[in-house]
Amino acid sequence: MPRKHLIKKKKDFDLVLKNGIKIAGRFFTLLFKANSPESSNCSFGFIVKKSIAKKAVTRNKIKRRLKEIFKSLIPHLKNGNYIIIPNQEAVNTTFQQLKSDILNTLKKEKIINL
Repeated sequence: MPRKHLIKKKKDFDLVLKNGIKIAGRFFTLLFKANSPESSNCSFGFIVKKSIAKKAVTRNKIKRRLKEIFKSLIPHLKNGNYIIIPNQEAVNTTFQQLKSDILNTLKKEKIINL
């Protein structure tokens, strides 16, 4: 995923965490904060807590999977800031199961245009 699509600043994370819409999927929780209409950018932040996976290798694997899924969805998503927080079940799931859960949840909430 290109760096321009990643949320890096703490104030941006805090803004989405405080004011974002919370959407729960089977394997993750998504927080979404819409951008102004002039902005044509989607930004993503990924939070994988240590309580989900003790080893950094496992946490990074989950983040890599999520980044790959959302990278392919960027052209179809509404403009805004997204924070994705996987839950414990995401550790042992396959890439395809995770992708289908994300797609179904985004379609249900009308955040994606496919």
